[in-house]
Amino acid sequence: MSKVNRPLVTLTVDCSSKAMLGPAGSFKTCHPASYDLTEALPAEENILQVEAIVAKRCFYRETVQGAEKSGTPSSPSGGRKRLAIKDELMKMLDEANCLYWATSLLALVYNFVDDKLIRRPLDCPPPAIPRLRVVHAALAIPQDSRELRNAVYLLEEKINGNFVKYINNNSAAPRHKLAPPELEIATFLCFAQHTQYHFSQGLVFISDFQGSGGILTDCQVITTKDFADNFGEGNWTATLDNFPLLHKCNQYCVYFGLPSLQTASSATKMRTSQEIDIMSSRVRG
Repeated sequence: MSKVNRPLVTLTVDCSSKAMLGPAGSFKTCHPASYDLTEALPAEENILQVEAIVAKRCFYRETVQGAEKSGTPSSPSGGRKRLAIKDELMKMLDEANCLYWATSLLALVYNFVDDKLIRRPLDCPPPAIPRLRVVHAALAIPQDSRELRNAVYLLEEKINGNFVKYINNNSAAPRHKLAPPELEIATFLCFAQHTQYHFSQGLVFISDFQGSGGILTDCQVITTKDFADNFGEGNWTATLDNFPLLHKCNQYCVYFGLPSLQTASSATKMRTSQEIDIMSSRVRG
């Protein structure tokens, strides 16, 4: 085999149901995995320099008869079905794209925070700042797509510790019944959403925050309908539309001087009402 066609990584995944790491999600399963490099890579090219990895694979469920009448898009009794590799690749590219954007948008938040901390006077101590990051990840694409056992996997560093869901993807508030340390992180992430929404001029923010030990995974990019197809199935565009009403400013929003979205929302509604009155007057005139 020529060097050009030689695989860089040999991936081993335990796909048995007993070995699954936690229950299946809405459209992904998680499995223990390991890999061997066929040749040494420069450190800057090997993004998976971690102690352990997991492999995530997408699936779908067939709609069972009667599900449409009940309003349920699919039923667990339909069983998990795997997609063709070309379709898996498209799905997993969306998932990887979400992590890519989440990494960049979280960096935007910390750049804003750190800049503000430098500029604020020392007699105004900030609230505790959780230092979080998005999980390291890579997309594993099989060299031979004709081999039936091959699949497209999203590889992630393994996250240890108790898994916590901080914010749902259709929400802009912390989940209920979080322990105090978890609630502090969730509150900061609500501020992060506000920051992303503000600096993107209302075009995007990250949600569905979950993870453990300061590492976040499975984030969803919440954006407008115009860009919804670029991201995963968890992109609830209605959450973006309603964000000014859903978000409640907290101590982080106040300390770092973000504008109130409630005020902006009220001003927009008032302006829209005034514009309608003006147009009505012109029509009557």
